[in-house]
Amino acid sequence: MSNRADPSPPHRSGASPPAVGIRVPDWLAWGGVVLALLLLLNSLGGAFALFMRGPLNPDVAGFLAEARGMRFFFDCPTREPFHVAWLKPGLLLSDDGEAVARLTTMAQTVLTALALYLFGARFFGRAAALCALLLFCANPVVRFYGVSGLRDPLFAGTMLVFALLLFGIDPERANGGEETASGARMKRRALLAGIAGACMVLTRVYGYVILAGALLLFAWRRQAWRGSERRAVLRHLGWVAAAAALLLIPDLLFRPPSPVHAQTVNLFRNVELHGEPGSWQSDPPVGHLQYLFGEHTLQEIAVRVIGNYARYAYQYVPHYLRGYEALWVLLPVGMLAALASGRGFAAGLVLLSIAQVVFILHLNQVPGVRGIENRFVFQAFPFSLLLMAHGAFWILDGLLWLAGRGLPAAHRVRAALGPLLVPPHVR
Repeated sequence: MSNRADPSPPHRSGASPPAVGIRVPDWLAWGGVVLALLLLLNSLGGAFALFMRGPLNPDVAGFLAEARGMRFFFDCPTREPFHVAWLKPGLLLSDDGEAVARLTTMAQTVLTALALYLFGARFFGRAAALCALLLFCANPVVRFYGVSGLRDPLFAGTMLVFALLLFGIDPERANGGEETASGARMKRRALLAGIAGACMVLTRVYGYVILAGALLLFAWRRQAWRGSERRAVLRHLGWVAAAAALLLIPDLLFRPPSPVHAQTVNLFRNVELHGEPGSWQSDPPVGHLQYLFGEHTLQEIAVRVIGNYARYAYQYVPHYLRGYEALWVLLPVGMLAALASGRGFAAGLVLLSIAQVVFILHLNQVPGVRGIENRFVFQAFPFSLLLMAHGAFWILDGLLWLAGRGLPAAHRVRAALGPLLVPPHVR
């Protein structure tokens, strides 16, 4: 940005010129990360002491039973194996299953927080990443699930790592197009992205939807329909898919279909039809597609899905944002800002992250409690925080641009803060 008045609007859809101005130094950024992680560890330690010997979610008992019986990675008859594999080493060292489950989830939550910062710094800038990280680390819902023994922090973390690896490199160029990336580096990054995507699916089976949808998002972002891009994009996605298949195909071959998934469909089907779970664990199994299309019209599905995506923003996000619920309005702002700033794939990731549960977000899983358990949308929260920070900074940048049209001092402030608030477009 130059020091003269800029008559053009602040949010152009084309490529941005090299930005100058205030930036977050490396030492300050990583100092903030360390402080946030220490805050998170302290918070999780207090929650561990508070909840230890308290009631555990019934799902934890299933994970621990699978871990005790696991002989090899895919030896999980009823559960996806990745979270189970995390529990196995702890059970070899201790017979205290509750302590192992809670401590394992604590470690996963800290690593997820670090992945949140790395993803945010790469695509939204260090300032937005630090804001999102601090909100994540201080969040009471994160603290609760961070010692729960459940797989939700791990699912969020694997999704963040997968997205960072998949979208973090240009198939043809690296470093913003300034240097040519070697074929070996691109292939290595694609293979790691595929492995991370497979680990996401092997944490929760509905990660398949996120994996497939993210590949389509990548193709859209890279404009794969253009002849000049098609070959590089398809080659890159081919390596990602091949690496994922190395883990997912053995899972399909070694593990029979889990009865837990059919029972879960029965649960929400009974809640919708009868207002209570009923005998969902013993009812004849109902498949996802049968529940969706066999008992609902396409119009009903479309209306419910669209309405529940809005419900996530105005009901579930405020539930996470205890004490500052009104900030949920920044989520739709951030999604629009992401589309305008070349980060639309991040908005797409939020939609994908809850695609498998969006049809049931309006149901009251427990009588007297609004909505389903918040753990089912936990994986969307890190991405939502980043978009909210991006939306807030976008508004501030726009206000400074408007003020700068009449006040040169405001324009100079925007010139200095611009790279901090809204970094240049990313491809």
